[in-house]
Amino acid sequence: KVTYNNEEYDIENEVIIKYAISTGKEFTKKQWDNIIEDNKYYYYDRLGKNKLKRLITTHELKTFLLEKKAPINVVNKLIEKYEKYKFLNDEYYVKSYLQSKMIKEGPRLIFTKLTEKGISKDLIDKELNKLDESINIETYINSKAGKIKNKTKKQIKNQLKKELTNKGFNYSLVNNLVDQLLLDFNVDESKIIEKEFNNIYKRHYKTKENNELK
Repeated sequence: KVTYNNEEYDIENEVIIKYAISTGKEFTKKQWDNIIEDNKYYYYDRLGKNKLKRLITTHELKTFLLEKKAPINVVNKLIEKYEKYKFLNDEYYVKSYLQSKMIKEGPRLIFTKLTEKGISKDLIDKELNKLDESINIETYINSKAGKIKNKTKKQIKNQLKKELTNKGFNYSLVNNLVDQLLLDFNVDESKIIEKEFNNIYKRHYKTKENNELK
């Protein structure tokens, strides 16, 4: 902490070193103005670096710093520095996002989410165009189909189509691949039919008779 005109200021370490601040040292008004200006920069630089401990977009960092009341000139200066040293890299962010989400999310959903994060549409399109959507759909179907229990083959197919479409995959492609990949997929439906039969029978056996009940 440094006292100037009876007010206390928290001074960043870089500023202490740069101006050789020590006990009993005094500064002119001009020197102090420079110290305060540099202190703002290094204060927001510290906040920015802490935020960059996880992968974020340029837009997200800019929004964060502005919400912390950082002056726009400081924000622009910091972003320029972070981009120079590759601390911020929207292209790398998009590639990493696609790598981790390519099975969980389809192109439409990915495009929407990355746009919300401030990534340019051209950059998103550029990276999405490199993907083969059908591979991701096939991977999802093969990993999920056998895990769906207590459903008929038709219900399994409908569930997969709904899930994949909701995740932003192309409906026509999803529809074709589900039908194609599950063509020889077999499900023992006898227990499902028996259970459903018993449920329906219990609902109607007291109110319907003979052929109507049958």
